[in-house]
Amino acid sequence: MIYVMRHGSLEDRTTLEDWSDERVRENTRTMIASGLGSTAVVLSSTAGRAVVTAEVVAEELGGAELVKSSRIEIGADWPGLSCVRKLDDLFAKALEEEGASTDISEGLVVVAHTPLVAAVDDGRLGRDWGIGYGQMVEYEPGSWPERTDVNEEWLETAVAKALAERRG
Repeated sequence: MIYVMRHGSLEDRTTLEDWSDERVRENTRTMIASGLGSTAVVLSSTAGRAVVTAEVVAEELGGAELVKSSRIEIGADWPGLSCVRKLDDLFAKALEEEGASTDISEGLVVVAHTPLVAAVDDGRLGRDWGIGYGQMVEYEPGSWPERTDVNEEWLETAVAKALAERRG
């Protein structure tokens, strides 16, 4: 199973606000109760608020591997999400680019932004999302409807630029 979570709310640049931290931890405990554990992978956007949230999730899972990806930051936010043909491919490419295993049979938690969580939740690709900080939804691999009306070139160009800047 794949869980997609919106990042928490930051009190400062390094700490989640108390209520947000508790919501993230509570949702992670729900994932643990469903069988997720330290062998899962936590895939995060490179945005600070997502990384801080992912660190909390990885800690709660008992030291799960944490992978930070520019592809998730760009492809899981607007307008990048509108360029995603297959969501499973977005996750696999992000893991591969960062040198992580693409075997997610032990579970995957993706910490990203509102547009991705809303799209997984009910297919919304608009701007009226209403997704709370730390909100989590389940995603069944392969259930994303393949989209044919996408500009994959835009997404690939944006990701390549971000990776080049990061690796500088």
